[in-house]
Amino acid sequence: MHHPRHKMKKRFWPIFQMLIIPSTDQKIKTEVTFKLHVQLNAVNKTFCDVVYPRGVASSQLCAGAEAGKSSCHGDSGGALVATVDGYAYGYGIVSYGRACGKEHIPVVYTRVTSFLDWIEQNMD
Repeated sequence: MHHPRHKMKKRFWPIFQMLIIPSTDQKIKTEVTFKLHVQLNAVNKTFCDVVYPRGVASSQLCAGAEAGKSSCHGDSGGALVATVDGYAYGYGIVSYGRACGKEHIPVVYTRVTSFLDWIEQNMD
């Protein structure tokens, strides 16, 4: 599996796409029958640690601190995708957040690159 994990470290904060697929969560009243996406900016760890006082692990990353742009309830497990050199790569998986679309409140994602070895070992 090719993943540009080293290229991302060399680049300044990337722009991501959060792909939102229809939810099966029974608590969500609005049924979405089409895929949605939003463009998000990465947020540095120092800022994210201020928002989340318990801290954010090195196996996580934060994105989306702009008003009206974030993942929300029912989006857990959704993909955070970055386009590098014309190819889309999964960089994060929605994990948790404090609020939906609130300015200065980023969402925490599981960092896919932290688990690439495990992913490669478990793919058929």
